[in-house]
Amino acid sequence: MSGEIDFWQNPSLDLLPVIEAAGNLQTKVINQTGTQGTLFFNHTQPPFDNPKARQAMFYLTNQQAYLQAVNGNPDYFKTCASFFICGSPMETEAGLDALKAPDPAKAKALFKESGWDFSRPIVILDPTDESIVHPETVVTVQAMRDIGLTVDVQAMDWATVLKRRNSKEPADKGGWNLLHSYVGGQVVANPVWSITFSAACDKGIFGWPCDKTLEDLRLKWALADGPEAQKAVAAEYSKRAFETGHHVPLGQWNTFVAYSNKLSGVLTTEDVPVFWNIKKND
Repeated sequence: MSGEIDFWQNPSLDLLPVIEAAGNLQTKVINQTGTQGTLFFNHTQPPFDNPKARQAMFYLTNQQAYLQAVNGNPDYFKTCASFFICGSPMETEAGLDALKAPDPAKAKALFKESGWDFSRPIVILDPTDESIVHPETVVTVQAMRDIGLTVDVQAMDWATVLKRRNSKEPADKGGWNLLHSYVGGQVVANPVWSITFSAACDKGIFGWPCDKTLEDLRLKWALADGPEAQKAVAAEYSKRAFETGHHVPLGQWNTFVAYSNKLSGVLTTEDVPVFWNIKKND
C-alpha cells in the first residue's frame, strides 16, 4: 500500500478486504487448479501399519473443518473426495464414500478392529511455524481425541518435521505415526506425476506405503491409450488407495497474489507465479 514492494506471492486471506480496498493494488487467483491438503501415515509403525487404522482416518476426516481452519473463505475452498485434484481430468470419487460422509463411530470401530490399544499414544508431528500444516494438525488431533484416542502432539518447526519424517525409528524413539502436508494441484492431477502416490516401499515417499498393486496401476496409467482409458485406471487406483489407506486428501483451496497497479502483464499460472511478461510503470 505504501509502494515499498510491488508483488506479494501469498497474502493472508484475512487481508483480502484491506488489499482490495486500498485503491492502488490488484489481486488475482494464481493457482486455478488449487492446492490439496494431505494427511500421511507411517505405514511401518503401529497403529498405522494396519490398513484398518488407516481407513479409520478417512471416516474421521471432515474436509470442511480442515478447509475452514486452513483457509476460512468458502469462496476460495471446496471439499473434494478425490485423490486427484478436483477439476482435473482424472478426478474420481471411486472408493472414497468415507470422505463424503464422515462417520466417527465407524472410525472408532475400525481402530478397535485393528486391535489398537486406545491408551497408547499416537505421535503426531506439529510444525507450529507452518501456517497450513499446523491448522491441519489441530483439526486432526481434536477429531482423534473425540473418539477416545490418546495423542502425543509434538511441537517443532517445519524444518525439523522435514528431517524427522525420514526416521524409521519407533514413534517413541524419535520416529512418528502421522503428519500433514499439502501439495500443488497440478502435481496431484494423476497417479504418476507425484511421489505422493508412490507405494514403492523403502524406495518411495516418506511413510513408506508398500503395495505392488498400486505401483502396477501407476505404470498401467502411464501406458494407457487415451484419456478415457487413463480415467478408468485412475478409478482403479483410487479404489485400491482407499483399501490400503495410502494417504488422506483433506480438500483443496486457491490462493491469490497481490500486486501494485504499476505492474501489468501478471499471468495466471498453476501452483506458483511466474515473472516473465510483467512490466512496471514508474
